[in-house]
Amino acid sequence: MATMDPGSALKKGFAQPAEEKAALVGPLLVAGFGVALLVSGVILPGLLVTVGGAVWGARERGKEQTSQRKRAQWLKQMICMHCKELFPSAA
Repeated sequence: MATMDPGSALKKGFAQPAEEKAALVGPLLVAGFGVALLVSGVILPGLLVTVGGAVWGARERGKEQTSQRKRAQWLKQMICMHCKELFPSAA
């Protein structure tokens, strides 16, 4: 199987998508701070901070899943180096 030249202009279109990992430490800290506010009796700000941390964490997880889906789709494609097209794999 031939590989693409590292300096090829086509590499951008055919290269494997980047792998993204969910950064969940920040969202967990924010949500934990919100829970601490709720426990201490500061209801509305605590609820907003907790929900904000949960939404942030869900978005991070969604980005990671999208990245995994794109990489799995890329692995199932074949690149024709003659006509510079992508084709779904038969397998």
